[in-house]
Amino acid sequence: MLEIQFHLTDNDYITFNEYHMQHSSSYKKVLLFNKFFGSVVCLVLIVLFFIFSDDLLIIITEAIVLGALSIIMIMRAKNRMRRNIEKQIKAVKKDGRLPYEPDGKLVFTDEEIIEITSDYESRTNYSLIEKICITDEAVYIYTSSVQACIIPNTSFQDEAEKEQFLTFLRTKFPELFIN
Repeated sequence: MLEIQFHLTDNDYITFNEYHMQHSSSYKKVLLFNKFFGSVVCLVLIVLFFIFSDDLLIIITEAIVLGALSIIMIMRAKNRMRRNIEKQIKAVKKDGRLPYEPDGKLVFTDEEIIEITSDYESRTNYSLIEKICITDEAVYIYTSSVQACIIPNTSFQDEAEKEQFLTFLRTKFPELFIN
């Protein structure tokens, strides 16, 4: 049996959601659409200006401005995604409830993970674990396609303790690791 105490912050939760969105095929499609929708609108505007304007200087100026705007929109897409997650968390906090439990304990038994917080106790059989992702900030143990146990690096006293935990996970779930 292995126990891990955790403390999640808003940043830990935001980082998880950002990681999930960057690695989920459905969210990748949304991000790609968001990146290029603005570019397509700018291109259509350039074509319209070309059709309805006589002055070549105005057309070139508008093309440069809209092209630059398009590039900026593509480069800022990930930042917009993070800001949207932050806004959602703030909105939920205003209602009085966090979308995650800030403090708790994960207990790894021979057959299941038990998540214990001040409000609930949840048991997840090992057979339900879909994947395990290791990032520079945390370890994510996905229990469904959109939900995971978030174990931030701050949960470990040192790198040796984290490595011991990862060794435990690798022996239990060698085929589920994604880096």
